[in-house]
Amino acid sequence: MPQVPTLAETIRLDARTKLLNSKEHEGMLNSGYEGVLEIEKKLANSVGWSATSGQVDNWVYEEANSESQHSFKMRDAQHNRLMNTNLNSFSKLVKIFWEAN
Repeated sequence: MPQVPTLAETIRLDARTKLLNSKEHEGMLNSGYEGVLEIEKKLANSVGWSATSGQVDNWVYEEANSESQHSFKMRDAQHNRLMNTNLNSFSKLVKIFWEAN
């Protein structure tokens, strides 16, 4: 009999494969404005799931924050790329991190 994953399992899988996947981010950045918007939406959706279901583990935000800090501090080129590609979504990403914190 097939098993349906729980919401928490689905959120963890989605976080690992999309939200925290640096290859996924690179692909999104390569698609330009819409790609940065998609990154912003994925983080916003995680916060939404967290607020409505409580099923998002803290490590998801810790890893997302760590990935972003690494990208923003160590790889200025990516930071500038996010800002130059879609400043509005970049600003929202920063706000979402503050909200999640």
